[in-house]
Amino acid sequence: MNLLVDCKRIVLGAVLLVLFSGLSAGCTDLVQTNPNQETSSTFFESQEDAVRSVNSVYNQLASANGTYAQWPYFMRDQRSDIGYSDSPWVDLSNLSKFTFAGGYDFEANLSTWNDHYTTIGRANRVIANVPDISMDENLRARLVGEAKFIRALMYFNLVNSYDDVPMPLDPGTAEERPEQRPSEEVWDQIEQDLQDAQAVLPAKGEYAEENEGRATSGAATALLGRSHLQQQDWEQAANTLGQVVSSGEYGLLDSYVENFDADDENHQESVFAIQFADESRLSDNIGAGNKGPKLFGPRQIAFADGQPTRWYFNKFFEEETVNGNVDPRLEATIFYNRDGGFNIFGTSYDELYGDDSQELFWKKYTEYYLDRQDFANPINWQVIRYGSLLLEYADALNEAGRTNEAYAPMDQVRTRANLEPLSQVAPNLSQSEMRERIEHQILLETGVEGGRWRYMLRHELFGTDLVDHDSEFQFYQDGREYLPIPQSEIDLNPSIEQNPSY
Repeated sequence: MNLLVDCKRIVLGAVLLVLFSGLSAGCTDLVQTNPNQETSSTFFESQEDAVRSVNSVYNQLASANGTYAQWPYFMRDQRSDIGYSDSPWVDLSNLSKFTFAGGYDFEANLSTWNDHYTTIGRANRVIANVPDISMDENLRARLVGEAKFIRALMYFNLVNSYDDVPMPLDPGTAEERPEQRPSEEVWDQIEQDLQDAQAVLPAKGEYAEENEGRATSGAATALLGRSHLQQQDWEQAANTLGQVVSSGEYGLLDSYVENFDADDENHQESVFAIQFADESRLSDNIGAGNKGPKLFGPRQIAFADGQPTRWYFNKFFEEETVNGNVDPRLEATIFYNRDGGFNIFGTSYDELYGDDSQELFWKKYTEYYLDRQDFANPINWQVIRYGSLLLEYADALNEAGRTNEAYAPMDQVRTRANLEPLSQVAPNLSQSEMRERIEHQILLETGVEGGRWRYMLRHELFGTDLVDHDSEFQFYQDGREYLPIPQSEIDLNPSIEQNPSY
């Protein structure tokens, strides 16, 4: 990890910048204050303070379970038709069935809400205070731009997960109870923050090596395009995502699987990734690691709290490669009982699960190349990956009525997977036919990365009759594509209304 987020250096900044554990956490009657402790009014005085404050925002992305350290895998794709759960942790198993029998304050849901708003609180303090610091003007603008990018990313996740949400834009106080805002207003703010970030952030290649992994102008443009896409603003999404594609800053790796290991991570395909600590720092208990794979990795190696559906697995066999083989993305995504055997962390599938077992397990993001799965591993979480972005670009083009233009990004992704170019296989597709092809590629390309969940959300597939699905995907009630707002938050903030269907 090259990003300047050394926990030992930013502890003070992190402590000063924590807004509160959730959006409206309560206070105790007794508050003891250290008279020598710095406060927000005295902390933001130097260029070093500004850098430390922004580093603390990044630190929250990597260290908080509810942002990217643990739960995004379960809150997104595991709630789509590609994942299910037979976990003995009943509340976690119920999450993929869209039920909350144990209450809306279930750990994964409460952490997602609280940790996103804690990150927003830290970003708000940067945005409010850093502009007044006497320091290098370009660095000051960049740091504020980074904070706005992260704030936009947090609101992007929240509005897609909960729909209408509170939207504090300043540091505020623990006594404040921000009003719930319509999702349209939240989207407007996301777009404004990203446009502001675009204008001041460096391009991918302009950061020094020690700052690799920070938000870039390309990342801001990509997230802006993705925001238009999720709102079904197809033409604007196509134009914005097209700027990233035409920039020449990004490209596909030769090997798909190399996106999901710990080697040379800030590569040409990585548009924005969460920078987890490397192996040496994790072994010294320094920095934050990727904890999701320990929960959803294969049984006996990990907990297998989330697994791929058989329906999803079968999708990889619908089209052979040019050599007559199965799509190579299957090998990178899923452990399964295959002819010739499958090595799982140094042990054969048969030895672990038996000759006749047909269980499926997630492989992507696991440390399959070791003989163990650490609870915290160093593999960066790819928030925006160019391969995924190309398919979103194709989706936007097709829905905007520019179907012929969708072939080019589709062919890039297909060629990397050793599939025939779509322009040769099916050169005159209608919009609906192209939509089916794009949906299929998003399934195969973006498993466990949130791509399928976002696709189902923007194309309004939740609650529809998915006729080719088996019983693994159980969507119990219309409206539950959105999560319930934690009950403790509603109890603290009377201006918040619970989402429909809960």
